[in-house]
Amino acid sequence: MRAWLIALVCAVPAIAHADDTRPLPKHRWAADAMFVLPVDRYAEDADGGIGALARYEYRIGSKLSLTARGGPLFHLTDRDGSSLFMFLALAGMRYNLDPDQESGTFFSMAIGMNYVRVAFEAMGVKASDSEPELTLDIGGGFQVSRFQIRASVFYTPHVGASFAGDAVSYLGLALTFGYDFSLR
Repeated sequence: MRAWLIALVCAVPAIAHADDTRPLPKHRWAADAMFVLPVDRYAEDADGGIGALARYEYRIGSKLSLTARGGPLFHLTDRDGSSLFMFLALAGMRYNLDPDQESGTFFSMAIGMNYVRVAFEAMGVKASDSEPELTLDIGGGFQVSRFQIRASVFYTPHVGASFAGDAVSYLGLALTFGYDFSLR
């Protein structure tokens, strides 16, 4: 097992920095699997989040692309009768550190709307609240051909719906795995 891990660690950078003579795609359509580890007050309301997002990237230069991502994010909660759901719609940019190459390291930033829905039951009474909130997602990642991995800080300030009954900010660490379906 250790030998496979060492081989993988050595092979990924070699593949990513191989001489790639193909032209860069102008449009990139993809699907992402997103995993969120809640931090601070967000962790009090949810144990973790998992979602599926659609991603579109439009290259406007050798290093810069405009991005759009959206999709549902479901959460695991340890409280009986409670649920937390988010629907993300984000727009942003991707800055490639390795220009004119399809594979390599990048930074990304996105801002958008996060539709947050919280439902809970207390003393036999069911209640729910839902609001659109501003969201920020800042991070970086690595692209190898059609595969992408991204780590980011996921932040939604002033969420009006909390299990504790007050407005809180949600801060989480996100890990996203993506696959590019269409490159044009």
